[in-house]
Amino acid sequence: MLKQRSALDKTIAIAGIAYLAISVWAVIMPEGQMLPPAGMLATVAAMAALLLAHMFKHLDWKLMAAFVAVASVIEWAFEQINIMHGGFIWGDLRYGNYTIFSVHLGSVPIAVPLCMAVILWPTYAAVNLALDGRVVVNPHDTPWWQNVWRCVLYGFVHSWLMFMCNDLCVKHDLYRWVGHSAQRQAQDMFLGDPAAPTGWLIYVFITMLAFTFVMVPWLGRDAMRRAGTQRLDWTDGAPILFWAVMAVQNFLSAVNNPTVANVVMWTMGFFAVFTGYRFVTIMRAQRSQRSADSDQTFSADPTLTGSANNIT
Repeated sequence: MLKQRSALDKTIAIAGIAYLAISVWAVIMPEGQMLPPAGMLATVAAMAALLLAHMFKHLDWKLMAAFVAVASVIEWAFEQINIMHGGFIWGDLRYGNYTIFSVHLGSVPIAVPLCMAVILWPTYAAVNLALDGRVVVNPHDTPWWQNVWRCVLYGFVHSWLMFMCNDLCVKHDLYRWVGHSAQRQAQDMFLGDPAAPTGWLIYVFITMLAFTFVMVPWLGRDAMRRAGTQRLDWTDGAPILFWAVMAVQNFLSAVNNPTVANVVMWTMGFFAVFTGYRFVTIMRAQRSQRSADSDQTFSADPTLTGSANNIT
């Protein structure tokens, strides 16, 4: 079966295996220790390859570029406004002194909106798989108000990542809370500034509105046409793998706050299990349909049935 897959599917499969293996390595590290720099770089590279290859498969380059561009620009604007106005969107935070954050546009490290754009893809794809059994959905197939509702759902699901990110990011100095956020009582901050999930939801909602109602009609005709007829492959479950790995890795991490780990597991973990069940059900139905189609073709072909009769 692997031989019949495209090079893109093979890339997704290899990146997924690498991402899973490195994530297991991170979990079994001695308590309190992080992966070495090479391991961290490999994790980011494997995750990026997994998600970008999956995105390219389903969107093609034009719509993929639009997705990343729209998500990055809107996220950058939110970050910049948030910093300029005392953290009123998702709390007052500043990013760490890592090399990856050294290049800024305004007050925002360029790497931040780019990374946020990439990790928005598995949210979009996994929600679509859960609701419709497809990675990409055509907004023309549903009423406008239902598309708006779906964009709200993307925002709610994606904001769960804030619960996961905060404790680990603060401990590893990826960012720090300052200003009014730093003055909050500790019991209010174990999941980050209470405003953060709402800010994430609004950012994703606006981004997905722009993608759904502007970018898809403008640049996505071919991708939508292909999505309507394309059968799912096992590699199309890559977004579910992303969510599952994030949930389990954070739940088992010795560095993470145990309460935060439980919140992550029972939100993101539940979502991965639910979507995974839906995905496996679809894949089994496709296999049954292929078997039925093969049997029907065999029965309808007089050459094949004649050969079968001669054998008997």
